[in-house]
Amino acid sequence: METAKENSSTKMKLDIQVSNPMLVVPRNSFDKDNYLQLDLGKIILKNEIRQYENEEIDDMTINVIKMNVETFQGDFKSTFFLHTDIDVSLKRPISENSNHIVPDIEVGVVIPKIFFDFREHTLGLLFGILSENLQESVASPDIVELAASTGKSSLFSKKPVAPSVPVLPSSEVWKALVLKAKLGRVGLMVSRGTGMSEARESTCLANFNLLSLATDLTLMNNNSMDLDFSLKEIVMEDLRVNTKNQYKKILLPYLKEDQDNQLVMSYKSTKDMMQITLNFVSPRFYAIPEWIYELIDFGTSVSKQSTKGFEQIEAASKLKLEREHGVEKSQEVPSAVQPQAPKQRIKLNLDVTAPLILVPYALPTPDNTGPIIILDLGHLTITHDSGSPDLAPNYTFFYIQLDKIGAYVQNSDISPLPLEAIIKPFSLGIDIGTKAMPDRPDLPATTVKAKLDKLNVIVTTEKLKDILRVVTSIQPPPKTKDEADSDHSKRLQKIQRRGARFSESVGSMTVQAAADWTRISKQEDIPSVQREATLDLSFVLGKVAVMVRDKLDPKLPEGQGRTLVKARINKLNANVAATTWQTSATLSLDSLYVEDRSPLSPDAEDEEGRYL
Repeated sequence: METAKENSSTKMKLDIQVSNPMLVVPRNSFDKDNYLQLDLGKIILKNEIRQYENEEIDDMTINVIKMNVETFQGDFKSTFFLHTDIDVSLKRPISENSNHIVPDIEVGVVIPKIFFDFREHTLGLLFGILSENLQESVASPDIVELAASTGKSSLFSKKPVAPSVPVLPSSEVWKALVLKAKLGRVGLMVSRGTGMSEARESTCLANFNLLSLATDLTLMNNNSMDLDFSLKEIVMEDLRVNTKNQYKKILLPYLKEDQDNQLVMSYKSTKDMMQITLNFVSPRFYAIPEWIYELIDFGTSVSKQSTKGFEQIEAASKLKLEREHGVEKSQEVPSAVQPQAPKQRIKLNLDVTAPLILVPYALPTPDNTGPIIILDLGHLTITHDSGSPDLAPNYTFFYIQLDKIGAYVQNSDISPLPLEAIIKPFSLGIDIGTKAMPDRPDLPATTVKAKLDKLNVIVTTEKLKDILRVVTSIQPPPKTKDEADSDHSKRLQKIQRRGARFSESVGSMTVQAAADWTRISKQEDIPSVQREATLDLSFVLGKVAVMVRDKLDPKLPEGQGRTLVKARINKLNANVAATTWQTSATLSLDSLYVEDRSPLSPDAEDEEGRYL
């Protein structure tokens, strides 16, 4: 070990190897049955002192081989992740680095593969470990007494440590931290309960696979940050047992050969602005209703457990504060009012290319086939900006543009091409603007403008039957009697709440009307209208054409048929203006007609009766 010159770090040569250190984290100090066990595998730590230009660099590598994390809850054991290798590199200057030619800290992380097994049952243990350990005191009274007798009582002092004097920021900007992480493959399997039912069947719901994940983070000394994130592909699988779903891969990409990554994100943050850019390419999602219902139910359960867990952690933190510093809840001194920081400008650019949503026939069939509705969202872009100097003060806008949206119906997967369109590709633009008043930010003025130039729907009687088959097959899972009774009770409570709000509104309107009549009768001046939150919604629709065709005529070419019904709408304009107390709507339509073009029946007299 050597000591470098003044204002420099200590130089130390390291070569350490540790085999399978075991770390056990119990739920609390008295619980021997519920704990988290970490087998850190084999750890190899080495470093070298390198010269880079005029700076000395401490180049350290940490290799962790076959690390395992397991949970134990009574007689139940589960593996959180297994046999994971982690390579970490850490570089830091040990000389003065006065010119900041290298970052203060540079970290590299490489994980070839890691697979998580997340079970609903494990979540309670993880939150229990955090909350129950926080509730325990730092040191028991006998240890504090022993420390006092040995002159070490300052280690367990109950007095809060005085904050250090903040260092004034320098005008010079340099890289304080650089982090580069690469993960070859990340897997996450989620399961209900303990992962196994009472009948010894798997309760796995889904498996998420992320391939070639890369992260590049740069943090400057002035707290500005640049983050770049990329992902080769995302795959989501249905792992349920005893299901008739034939589409096991729920979400998967269909990338072209010249496309490198499916997901690319960039995040940049400075004192004045935060900018997020996200590009998502060619996702294909199968909307399996029963799987979606189960995943939502699982997410709701996990969310409730997490909320309860965070509340327990917060309560434990407050209890620990009271014990260590003698602070009662009623004696808590409110923190000093900090000066309001200038509002940060936020920019968001979201670009999703060629997303497909496939809705298959949900009921089982003998040959596991059925019609599929394919929604092609074409190209979706979302732009958001707030606080721009080019905009009005306190103005925020969202702009949503969808190009080449279409819908198709097939009798099998999307591999047979070309697809037969039931909705021809069209474009839709939505502009949302919000302006908040400086003195009343809770009363914003919102404007929504939507424009659709044209929409053509062409459907045959055969495709219409397929659509109805798919739609009618989508049903929520059956509910137990207790769930049905609970839903009925919730509906009654909702009706009662609505009735109470209606009665309250009628009562307030009656009181206001009586007050107005009193002022009028006394010839008093009626006060000006109070400021209200406003919403202005406008929608412009150019042309809509709907045709229903019969494809059963053998005399016509394949893909064509006789037009049975034809409808057309020209130039539809709708506007809705709403405030806190009233709503008004206007609708204008240039022309609308529906034409019956089916073969004339024998008793039909003329063509005029065909226009409805």
